[in-house]
Amino acid sequence: MYVNRRAFIKGALGVGVIGAAIAAGLIKNKSPKEVSKLLETSLEKETDILVIGGGIAGVFAALRANKNGANVILIDKGSVGRSGLTPFANGFAVFDETKGDDRATWHKNMATNTDGIQRTEYLDILMDYSKDIFEEMESWGATKVGFGKVLRDKILSEGIEIIERTMLTTLLEKDGKIGGARGFKLDSEEAVVMKAKSVILCTGAGAFKPNGFQVCSLTNDGDAMAYRIGGKISGKEF
Repeated sequence: MYVNRRAFIKGALGVGVIGAAIAAGLIKNKSPKEVSKLLETSLEKETDILVIGGGIAGVFAALRANKNGANVILIDKGSVGRSGLTPFANGFAVFDETKGDDRATWHKNMATNTDGIQRTEYLDILMDYSKDIFEEMESWGATKVGFGKVLRDKILSEGIEIIERTMLTTLLEKDGKIGGARGFKLDSEEAVVMKAKSVILCTGAGAFKPNGFQVCSLTNDGDAMAYRIGGKISGKEF
């Protein structure tokens, strides 16, 4: 999908991104002329794989795509390794049959903890791969509380480009295909467009529910972007 600068500025970006920034309180006391100028100072980049979200999931997505030869950009509205719930991670749910873990017991405990609302195949995936993933993170030195710097350093050591403090709000969609995403920089208030052959959403959960984690950066960004273009959402009960 090709989005040139003129079409980008004249399109929905002007309303969607700037409107989102104003609603979020990020653009204050700006005249129409000043807001218009923000659109003219847009940042545009192009890549094979765009990973949105720099927590544990985003880091692994970026590393795997890079390992398979793709050009990758990892973008986060905070700091990679320090956004969302990643800073609060203080342990690993590792399934290890050599240490006595039992699949049936794990399934029973999960059903109890979630009042039966669960996708059992996802728990099977966790049990299949959690030990390997833990051992990989252990090899990086990411085994203790506060391992955000380790994740960030790992990304940079692999030559993956990081863009931080940039909030993407809208997926670029045409003819049923995703061609990137657009948003704005939090500090400079510049409009941003990221063109990509594929987009991976790793934006975490939301904190608006009473039983959600009260973390200000958890605002269901990825869910909203996907939903607005027809994506189906499930598994958000907890």
